Amino acid sequence: MAQSLCRIKARIRSIENTRKITSAMEMVSVAKLNRILDAQSAAAPYAQKLEEVFANALGSHSRARHPLLDARVAVRRVGLCVVTSDNGLCGAYNMTIIRAAEDFIRQRAATPAHVLAVGKKGAKYFKKNWPAVTGQCWSGFNGRYAPHVIDEISGRLRELFLTEAVDEMYVLSGAFGTGITYTTRLVKLFPISPQRRSPREYLFEPDPEKIFAKAIGWYVQVKVRSLILEALRVEHSARSVAMKTATDNARELLVRLMLQRNKIRQATITQEIIEIISSAEALKG
Repeated sequence: MAQSLCRIKARIRSIENTRKITSAMEMVSVAKLNRILDAQSAAAPYAQKLEEVFANALGSHSRARHPLLDARVAVRRVGLCVVTSDNGLCGAYNMTIIRAAEDFIRQRAATPAHVLAVGKKGAKYFKKNWPAVTGQCWSGFNGRYAPHVIDEISGRLRELFLTEAVDEMYVLSGAFGTGITYTTRLVKLFPISPQRRSPREYLFEPDPEKIFAKAIGWYVQVKVRSLILEALRVEHSARSVAMKTATDNARELLVRLMLQRNKIRQATITQEIIEIISSAEALKG
């Protein structure tokens, strides 16, 4: 019984330490989530207005031409940028995205895929299980918003399409569903096909080609930033939920173990009292 009590005490100490860690990680995730939400709120009006102006400009100048707008006649190879996290402990978040990426590759088995991984988890998985399709990888975000790295990613995706290394480029990332649930989002990045709005009279100065060349660069940059910001938001939300669940489970387990410890202590005390009474009765007799 003494050994059993020692084991329970050791488990209580271990679970208490784990509970402190998961509780701290939950608070850190919530703080990072709030920073990402601030960045999203700041970027959203600009992204929305840019997309609106870009769509209106295309409607106004229907003959606009740019390599990123041109659909290829034959799709010989597709590119897929998979956005995962650098760190784990965020539930099924990473595996949900990786499974969706594998489904995408299998469904397009006739068309070779070129995978670019953002995040250590996706990069490690694809290098191990799909080495033939894995290209460049980016990591080191650690859940933080890094505009210069995101701009490097968008530049690389654009370069692959313009050099005809791929004929279509997709981005697969996490996105919020209803409430706190999340899902995956597959966005066709290239060729660009924005929703053309009702034409407006736009005056282009110096000329439409130069303006579209500049505007499309901004459009792609903002689009990729928005997708990765949303992915970071989902990552921190998933991790905070996972850590909260782990903390709650640890509390419940601690309550059960403490109850079990108290029962063993009570049984031990009762047994000792019985032994003392029995010894006293034996001395009397």
